[in-house]
Amino acid sequence: MIRKMLVAGAAAVLPVTGLAGAAIVATSGVAGAGAPTVAAITCKVGGTVEFGGGGIKSTGNVNSDAKSTSIVTLNAVAGSDAGCQNTATVSNIVQKTTKCNAPVTLGTALFSGVPLTPAQTTLPNCGATSKLKENNSAWGFLGGVQVAGVTTSATDGIAVALKKGIAYTDNGVALTLLVNQAAGTGVTAVTPGGACGTGIGFEVNGTVKKATTHTWKLDMCISGDSGTGTTNNFLGDLATEVFSTGGLGTFAGAPFTDGINIATGTVDSASSTLVIG
Repeated sequence: MIRKMLVAGAAAVLPVTGLAGAAIVATSGVAGAGAPTVAAITCKVGGTVEFGGGGIKSTGNVNSDAKSTSIVTLNAVAGSDAGCQNTATVSNIVQKTTKCNAPVTLGTALFSGVPLTPAQTTLPNCGATSKLKENNSAWGFLGGVQVAGVTTSATDGIAVALKKGIAYTDNGVALTLLVNQAAGTGVTAVTPGGACGTGIGFEVNGTVKKATTHTWKLDMCISGDSGTGTTNNFLGDLATEVFSTGGLGTFAGAPFTDGINIATGTVDSASSTLVIG
């Protein structure tokens, strides 16, 4: 489990188990036969995350799709070192959806120290459509989901999706940035108070292919958002979805409702960095 997340100005705390719908830029790239020349650089990055499967909703998306694909665009922005890649990198992150008939347990969040427990232990909105699959529910994104008694870790799943590495140009030299594959080390959630300030995001760690004494780290912070009913506050909109009736949440017996569908997230260039050492 990842540390608890502060929501809505210290009023709400949610444990993060993976930020399931989000994605990290990844393309397949291979360096030359010998060890590449690695220059230490710090790149400030910005961009967007287009969440797959129809966006993040309180009830998720139920369909027959076996996979959900998110699209990320990252750019080096002003304030970056001169050697940072000067072209946008666009990539897909593919994740498996969850079968509606899988034995699941939804996580428990805390609101001002009061447990907020889902009303059921089946995936939101699946109903009796056992042959269908579900993806991108806000509850699974923040509260987490156990499938057959095993907690699914979306962050570790992202690390696996990036096992071929991230292609990046460092001072004109093509590198492949390998992502650590040990559980809980390659991709972790950034919670409020960390590298993303009051926001949330991901930290990705690894080494450079064929030059493994060189390490790298990407802090990708997601601040704003867009989509139906959104407020350009990614964390706030996620919290609203989780506390909604559709998200199976109630507080002090009173359900919340929402009409939110988070289609895209904004990568905050003020706090997002790629550092190659």
